[in-house]
Amino acid sequence: LQLSVKSSELCAVEGEKARVEKRLAEKDRELEEVLKKGFCEETANATTDSIMDAEIARLTHKTNEQARCEEINAICNEYKRDAEVRDDNGLRLSGLNCLLLASRELSFVM
Repeated sequence: LQLSVKSSELCAVEGEKARVEKRLAEKDRELEEVLKKGFCEETANATTDSIMDAEIARLTHKTNEQARCEEINAICNEYKRDAEVRDDNGLRLSGLNCLLLASRELSFVM
């Protein structure tokens, strides 16, 4: 009788062990899926961040170029308003010379 009871208990324990192992395997699969999903989301977020960083850099460069052009235009407009502008030799400046002079001034400023 004791052997029969022990055998019955052993079967119950083995059955419980099998159920626990099955649940562990399911949890492992769920965890693996969550990790894969998390990795995909992180990769997607990193890609989105890279695209946004590139766009910010492009817009910053464009803004800087625009500011530089506006500065050159302002300097040229100053020279155009002053019709008597002359270089060191006393010669009247043409539009091209005006632009060259303006770009030199900007290079000293930068």
